[in-house]
Amino acid sequence: MKRCLFFLFALTLLPLFSMAQTLEEAKQLFFDNKFAEAKPVFATLVKKTPRNASYNHWYGVCLYKTGETESAIKYLTFAASKKIQEAPRYLGDAFFDLYRFEEAAKQYEDYLAKQKEEQIAAIYNKKAETARNAAGMVSRVADVQIIDSIVVNKKKLFATYKERTLEQNIHLLSDYFETGEGYDDACMFINSRETSRIFPASQSGKGLDFMRQEKLSDSWGERKILPKEVNSDTDENYPFILSDGLTIYFGSKGHNSIGGYDIFVTRYDAENGSYYAAENLGMPFNSPANDYLYAIDEVHNIGWFVTDRNQESGKAIIYTFIRDENRQNVQDKTPEEKIALAQIRSIRATWKKPNYKLFLEDIYKEKRALYEAYQEKKSEEFHFYIDENTVYTRLENFKSLDARSYYQQYIEKQKQVDEMETKLSSWRALYAKETKTGKEELKSKILKLEKEYESIATLPYQLQNKCRSAELSQLKQK
Repeated sequence: MKRCLFFLFALTLLPLFSMAQTLEEAKQLFFDNKFAEAKPVFATLVKKTPRNASYNHWYGVCLYKTGETESAIKYLTFAASKKIQEAPRYLGDAFFDLYRFEEAAKQYEDYLAKQKEEQIAAIYNKKAETARNAAGMVSRVADVQIIDSIVVNKKKLFATYKERTLEQNIHLLSDYFETGEGYDDACMFINSRETSRIFPASQSGKGLDFMRQEKLSDSWGERKILPKEVNSDTDENYPFILSDGLTIYFGSKGHNSIGGYDIFVTRYDAENGSYYAAENLGMPFNSPANDYLYAIDEVHNIGWFVTDRNQESGKAIIYTFIRDENRQNVQDKTPEEKIALAQIRSIRATWKKPNYKLFLEDIYKEKRALYEAYQEKKSEEFHFYIDENTVYTRLENFKSLDARSYYQQYIEKQKQVDEMETKLSSWRALYAKETKTGKEELKSKILKLEKEYESIATLPYQLQNKCRSAELSQLKQK
């Protein structure tokens, strides 16, 4: 009887020992950042012991880290109310991601109050400041009509962006310079006259800073770093300059960014020779995620920007919007409605017309015509080396009229030589297949053409040399 009672008692203790072992395993998974694996165990524990503050904290963190942010709030709030030390920082992050920025700031401040390490305190002081700044942005969210969107794979982002925007001045930096790690999507802006360019470059490992170069004669001048009003202590990228040559839109992780890259604008003051302090464009253009590649079509008054908010890893979304030069903030909306507009939960919620399809079709038809004309003009360009440091790309680059004439003669003669080479190659291939009579007729043609070819084959080379000589002579006279 005693042995039987002991056995029953042992059976009642078994689940407790099993639970303790499972808890320890779940805690280890938690501290190894394997939140998805730990989550089911903590879910069971919270269900059985709903008033246990630690279980609520661990489960809340697991929910947050696996993308169930809304669900995490309940458990993290309970844990924070029970003075679990780490709960406020996770609760602050959850509130921040949900655009409940004022509540996020309060949680960060609560966490700060218990922090003694200066380094951690500095991080969360900055987070609290960012949350308060973001709260102000939501209250002042811009009234913007976002009329189109497309989700793209980031590996194809730039190609898709160029295809949609037909933007001719933004280029990948890697198309112009050898770039290393961290430059995969770095962009350069070159003005339409190709006399000025701005691009990011690393300065002694301090992140990406904007450099500016002006074209002097036919080569680029020295790089000049832009001042602190534009460059921050972190990364700058994705520049875009309006046609005035003074207004720069760009992406930055510094200044008062609320997360990753934010879109900023600055303007060059030509009178004082300085830039105005960079201004955050606010919401809906910016978010706690990365927002960048802002560009404007000033002719058609539309614009684009890219964001990876609410997207799975490796994806981004390109938004098209109607530009309003006189920014108006959203009026007569509840705080929740303003948050929805700031998050861009629905582009239709921003529309002031039933449909923008025909509007966009007309614009893109015009833009396509302009783009094709631009491409045709670009096809007229060439790369002709005057010397190892000087490259001409258009006829207007030549200072010497004789050199220009020689270049045009060179192009004509080279075209003639190329045509002869093609014809000779074709006739020689045909000769092997011809009948005896046909071969005799073709032979005479080939011999005649070969003689003509030999008489002009070296002329393009001679004209190139005359062209260079005449141009260099003209340049030395300056």
